[in-house]
Amino acid sequence: MSGKSPDMAWLAAHGFGVVGVEISPIACEAFFAEHHIAADRAAAGPFVRWQGGGVTILQGDFFDLGGKYAAALDRGGLVALPCQDRYRYAQHLRSLLEPGGVLLLVTIEYDPARRSGPPFPVFPDEVRQLFPGAVERSRHPLGRARWTAVGGADAVVWVMRVRRG
Repeated sequence: MSGKSPDMAWLAAHGFGVVGVEISPIACEAFFAEHHIAADRAAAGPFVRWQGGGVTILQGDFFDLGGKYAAALDRGGLVALPCQDRYRYAQHLRSLLEPGGVLLLVTIEYDPARRSGPPFPVFPDEVRQLFPGAVERSRHPLGRARWTAVGGADAVVWVMRVRRG
């Protein structure tokens, strides 16, 4: 669900070890091509591991991902899913964070009667149900024409820390 997000390159350039998960080989290839990075590819369990420039993208199904991570950034994953799939996604994402781990989540809010997703709107009550303890940190209107045309939309940034055992 990482797609070819430029966030991965930015995080790697600032010293973070980055692991993205993406099902599409086209998006994996495009990420490395757009950043002029030669990627090594190898089988890694249920994934194909693309690696280079401090970024690892695991090509495969997010629900096959295991391990524990200190932090996660979701800027497009949750909002890409219809309502019926969000609980399973959130539960799996939370399970991947180690105790004390942090999730930075970006959602979008707009009037669903004026537009159908994806991205789908995710409102505060649902975020708090899916990610107990999540705190809204910022909110700002999206100024792109596609959002203005449907009456506006807000990007909302949430932070959640996994409670220690």
